[in-house]
Amino acid sequence: RIFDTPNAIVIRNDESQFITAHDDNTIRIWDRVTGRELQKLTGHQKEIKCLALSGDGEWLYSGSYDKTIKEWKLADGTCKRTFDKHRDSVTSIALSSDGEWLYSGSYDKTIKKWNLADGTCKRTFDKHGNSVTSIALSRDGMWLYSGSNDDKIKKWNIADGECKRTFEGHKNSVMAIALNTDEDRLYSGSRDGSIKVWNLVDGTCQPTFGQHQESVNAIALSENEQWLYSVSSDRKIKKWDVATGKCLRIITVN
Repeated sequence: RIFDTPNAIVIRNDESQFITAHDDNTIRIWDRVTGRELQKLTGHQKEIKCLALSGDGEWLYSGSYDKTIKEWKLADGTCKRTFDKHRDSVTSIALSSDGEWLYSGSYDKTIKKWNLADGTCKRTFDKHGNSVTSIALSRDGMWLYSGSNDDKIKKWNIADGECKRTFEGHKNSVMAIALNTDEDRLYSGSRDGSIKVWNLVDGTCQPTFGQHQESVNAIALSENEQWLYSVSSDRKIKKWDVATGKCLRIITVN
């Protein structure tokens, strides 16, 4: 049983374990079948807000309000490296598909690109006017997308670090973003309670999904991409039909 607020979750490749990040500065590893806690990782000094798992499932990366990212070897639960160039809380992290690069978004209004071979920061993306809350990476490693408390989403060319497009339409902070497999659609959830769909070819906003009553904090596409799931501060999880934007199911969390 999880007693402290979980902020992020990842699942091991073989689905035998899942890993959660918590407000008590810990990471916990759980047996998926029994729900038993197997291990607790400690080392961060403040709340942990985001997790990313390497493609081989052997390395875990965590971002925290202590302004750092840590690299964990899951075989023995030890922290091998700490990345500490952000000036404020780390809110989001993403790994490149080749496992060579790590990207991190922060309340310091920037996104950083880290070389995992030597641990150095190779580039800083810094055109947002407020905190970066969420990031998503294209599979080919050419494009980076970021959501922010400035109510905007930006598309970045990773090669030169330039912002190529800004998506505007939300009336409050963008809290979560997700790319579809074809990478021609981007979904965004906002503190304004809405979920929007963006056409990445022409930059237009498609018909908006129905509303939550409070902030949309997380979104995820189903594997077949027929459904979109959203989690909100209104204590509801909603299942949406991607084709029609219609809400199919509501789960209320007490």
